[in-house]
Amino acid sequence: MQILKFILKNEFKCISSKTYMKNTILIIEDDKDTLDILSYLAEALQIQVIPRSDVLTLKEIEAIAPSLILLDHWINGKLGGSLCKAIKSNPATSHIPIAIISAHNDLGRIAKDCGADTYLNKPFDIDDLTALIEKYMLART
Repeated sequence: MQILKFILKNEFKCISSKTYMKNTILIIEDDKDTLDILSYLAEALQIQVIPRSDVLTLKEIEAIAPSLILLDHWINGKLGGSLCKAIKSNPATSHIPIAIISAHNDLGRIAKDCGADTYLNKPFDIDDLTALIEKYMLART
């Protein structure tokens, strides 16, 4: 993990010089390594991260009030798409952008069907993740 952090740190030298508002990303991902990497990359962009390895309730999401949610499609035997639909149907959380992340072959359709704003294929590219964060986080600054 130390080698990965060194590589990622060097990848982000020019990116992290941008000014990001101290917004919050809620990352819901049950694979610890993926959760750690997503968290590290967002933190390298000076964004507050709330990592979770299991599904949260709508009340918990309302209380966190994240600026963006990165949501795994399959979380400990539960479908992230079901949580996405619930978030998007709740007036208190429907405005929160959601990116579904998965290695599933039909992720675009899955994201559309559950009302996600976008999706990120695994394995993901650092540039794609950065572009996603810039699109949904910098737009709010």
